[in-house]
Amino acid sequence: MKTIALFAVLATACYPALSSGPDVQSVASPIAPFGEYHTFSFGFTENPPALFEASARSLEVERRVRDLVGVELREKGYVEDDTKPNFVVRFGAGIQQEEDARVYEEGARGSSDVVSFGQIKVDIFDASTKTEVWRGSAVSRVDLTKGIDNAVLQRAVQGVLASFPTRRSTDVQPVASRIASGAR
Repeated sequence: MKTIALFAVLATACYPALSSGPDVQSVASPIAPFGEYHTFSFGFTENPPALFEASARSLEVERRVRDLVGVELREKGYVEDDTKPNFVVRFGAGIQQEEDARVYEEGARGSSDVVSFGQIKVDIFDASTKTEVWRGSAVSRVDLTKGIDNAVLQRAVQGVLASFPTRRSTDVQPVASRIASGAR
């Protein structure tokens, strides 16, 4: 029983401030040519993140995540291009349920409560080399008895992509320069 209690405490401790927003993590390759990226496309949806599992609502969450990721990347200055993208976005979603650690406090009685966490992960691959150049994830506490909360999902996607590089306006080559150089 103490082993279960310790596991539940550790699992809950992994997601400290989830009541105020998602727990977001991201990492970028130090050698990725982010300044050269202009276009993106979406790859196949990935399996749920490690330690998370697919649920009945995972497909709907993934559909919404795709739309939200597309909006965020366009706002960062990238253009969706399925024919010749510079990078490919893959993502996945899943649910993890843990026993609430509070039920194991000294002298606590009653049945154990379950806390649910939803995680989305976004992986970005260089299209020419097929290597991963960026990864981000967000974990949020979710209530499975209610519908999917679009606001929570949007905050999670925005949080995940907050550290993804924004294209500078100087990265965009003016149309006149492209025409003069023969580029299309």
